Order: sequence, then C-alpha cells, then structure tokens
Amino acid sequence: MNAAARIAELLLRARRRVACDAGLVALPLVLALALIAWRFAGIAVALSLALLASVVAGFAIRHRVRPHDRAWLASRLDATRTDLDDSSDLLFANEAALGPVQRLQRARLAERLDARPVADLSPPWSRRAIAIAWLLSIVLAAIAILWPHQAPVSAGDGAATTPSSVGMAGEPRLVSATLQV
Repeated sequence: MNAAARIAELLLRARRRVACDAGLVALPLVLALALIAWRFAGIAVALSLALLASVVAGFAIRHRVRPHDRAWLASRLDATRTDLDDSSDLLFANEAALGPVQRLQRARLAERLDARPVADLSPPWSRRAIAIAWLLSIVLAAIAILWPHQAPVSAGDGAATTPSSVGMAGEPRLVSATLQV
C-alpha cells in the first residue's frame, strides 16, 4: 500500500471513529425519547419523534465529523511524527501545482511513511459521554415504563364524573344507580 492510500485510510478511519462515537452517544437518547413518547402519547407520536430525533442526531454527527478533514490529519501527522518536517500538507497537495523542491519533499515524505507506517490517529473513544448517555437512557426508559398511566381514583372522593371519563379504560366504577321498591 502506498503512502497516499495509507493516508486516505487513516483519514477514513478517524472519521468513522468520530461518527461511531457520536452515534453511540445519540442512539440511546433517541431510543429513550421514543419510548417516553410511545408510553405517554402513542405509537404515531413516538415514531414521528424518533424520526425527528434521528434527523437531528444525524446533523449532530455530521457536525462532529466535519472538522476531521485533510487539514486536521496533516496537523495530527505533523504533531505525532517529527520526521515529516511539518510538511504533511504536501501529501494532500495537487502534484501539478507543486514546484520542484516541493515535489522532492513530497517524495521524501512518502518514502518515510512507507518505511515507518503511521499509527492510528483516530481520536479516542469518549467513554464517559457514551456511558452517561446509556445510563441516562436506561433511567428514562425505566421511569417511562414504571410510571402509572393515571392516578387511581378512590371511591369516596366525591368527584363528579364527566362523559369523557366514563369511556376511559381502567378500573370499573359505579357511575349511577337507581333503586325501585
């Protein structure tokens, strides 16, 4: 594998890592939000909200991936490898636009990269944010599942019944009674 392909692979790997990292933070929150909406508002609202939250999460992931471009990779290469002489940006430059000295330096950089491959430059996983997001979503899901549908009504509270509350499912109760002797 030549230096250009290896550099492209490093950039792709870093962008994937950032996208997966952001996805692992966003996914449990989207699922918890959908579960809460399903529990309190029904399946149609839950699906709509899940779709909307997924779109927002997609934009957030894209926003997190965007800074990891060629300039980022060149700066990371320059920071981690002193033998590249702070010239990593030449690896991404157009060959036709380079002068003879720049072409020579680019060839030297490619030889150095072929001789000693670059370690993975992907940012580390944000384990704390992932753990917090999953823990928060588990707590929200447990609250949504364990939350009662409606407060139980005691028999002696004397509350007037409305026509809308008569048709609701729940505990059967006596609405009216007639006694003939």
